[in-house]
Amino acid sequence: MKMKLLLTAVLASVLGTLQVNAAKIRVVTTLTDLADFARNVGGDHVEVRSLATGIEDTHGVPMKPSFVPLLNRADLVVLVGFDCEHAFLPALLEASRNPRIQYDHAGYVDCSKGITPVEVPKSTDHSGESDHYAGQTAQRYAHSVANG
Repeated sequence: MKMKLLLTAVLASVLGTLQVNAAKIRVVTTLTDLADFARNVGGDHVEVRSLATGIEDTHGVPMKPSFVPLLNRADLVVLVGFDCEHAFLPALLEASRNPRIQYDHAGYVDCSKGITPVEVPKSTDHSGESDHYAGQTAQRYAHSVANG
């Protein structure tokens, strides 16, 4: 629910600054669930692409050369957060050379902001059942978002 509100607020603020006949807002998401939300919130005002196809491990989406120009032209990048995308997104953002979507800029939408992680493991050695070292909230959050 918080993610829907966050995406709605961000897209509404961006839409509010555009002229009536302006080009669509280019949104790049890290995961397909986020792309679906962005499409539903933005409607005809957005053009949405997802870096993941839905079959990859969310921690290891392959870094394809085609992602760089896609991110270079993006107005918004939407990510799960909780370091879910730590293996691929930082390098892609740097390579994009797009100041709008860099960390701490208006076009960088981290959906984990304002959510407190729970059940955070004390170790990141991945020998336990979960590799979500930012906490189980990320996994539960993604599941709850996908299932309404």
